[in-house]
This record gives sequence, structure tokens and C-alpha cells, in this order.
Amino acid sequence: MSLLSYWPAKEEVDRCIKSEAEAVSDEVLLAVHQQFPLAYLTVGPDGKVVSESRKVASEDDLLRHLLDSAPEGSLVVPITGASGVGKSHMIRILDARLRRLPDASRYLVIRIPKSASLRRVVELILEAEPLQGPKYDKIRAEFEKALADLPLAQAVILFQAQLRIALSDFETTLHLQQQQSPTAENLRRRLHVTRGLPQLLADAATEAYFHEQVLP
Repeated sequence: MSLLSYWPAKEEVDRCIKSEAEAVSDEVLLAVHQQFPLAYLTVGPDGKVVSESRKVASEDDLLRHLLDSAPEGSLVVPITGASGVGKSHMIRILDARLRRLPDASRYLVIRIPKSASLRRVVELILEAEPLQGPKYDKIRAEFEKALADLPLAQAVILFQAQLRIALSDFETTLHLQQQQSPTAENLRRRLHVTRGLPQLLADAATEAYFHEQVLP
């Protein structure tokens, strides 16, 4: 008998080997995963990354940092890197490991797809199991009513207007801070960006993006 008789067909290969990490089970993902080197940097009070703070870290370090206490009430940990280095893979690994902790029930993990619109983000949050029940029924009802009552075109206009108002208020705050620290280069740059963002929001391409990607 020829060896070709044992060679798998394309359909059989596809059933066995998943090309996308999202398509495989957590068990398979964790079994074949190989840790890769990480580094972390801290962000200073001025919002800038402190380059001198760079330190080598492991996945265990990252997980411990995420599970550590947050005295300020929240902890933001952006995972950055060049395209294709495995940022989404790392998120999937963290999710799988969190779900296997002895006290996993303490944590609520909501993974947001890259292509999710603002509406979909809210829906995913409200669909979470701990948010089911009469306590959150009113919020869900108000959200659905708002979607039904407000046409998309009007929602885009209102959302952009609210962003512009928030930017205007922030510009006033930065301007007052700059008056107290006229030589602060970071304040000058932030004020420049804050003043220019409303023009970006008014651009036709930005408005089209809001219509097609942000609020649908």
C-alpha cells in the first residue's frame, strides 16, 4: 500500500490544525504555548513612558501584576509591540490562565474583539453573566431604548459634539496649567494636540469612520 493512502487530505488537516489562535481550545493553546520574552516600562505622572524604567519580565510577572491590588481603584496595562509579535496571543493566554485559577470566580473577564464598535463593547459588558438579573435589567432596557430612539446619523453627531465639548473643557484646564508652568514642554504639546483634535473630528473621513465603525 502506498504511503499516500495515509497522507491526510486538506479538509482533515484543517480539522486538526487551526491557523487562528482564537479557533483552538484553551487546553490546546496552553499545551503548545511557548513563553516569549517580555519587557515592561512605567508611565510617569506626566503621562510619558519612562524609558529608563525598562525591565525584563515574564508572563508570570505580568499575571501577578494584573492580579495585584489597585489602590487607585483601577489598573491600566496596555500591551504594545510591533505588528505580528503576538499581542492578541498574549491576551488569549492571560484569559486562559485566569480562567484556571483556583479563585477564578472572583474575576470577570470581558474580551473585546478588535473590530468591535462602541455599541458592541457596551453589549458585551451587559451580556456578562454577573450582570444578569433584575438589578441590571433597567440599564439594559435604557440602552436598548436609546438605540431604538436615536437614529445612527444623530447619534454620530451627538457623540462627536460631546467629544468636542470634553476637549474644549480639557483645553481650558491645560491652558490654566500652562499659565502656572509656562516652560513645561509636555503641557505645550498636549495643549497643541487638544486644540487640533476638534478639526480632526470634523473631517469627512473621521465622520465616515464614526458612521461605519464606531457606533453601528
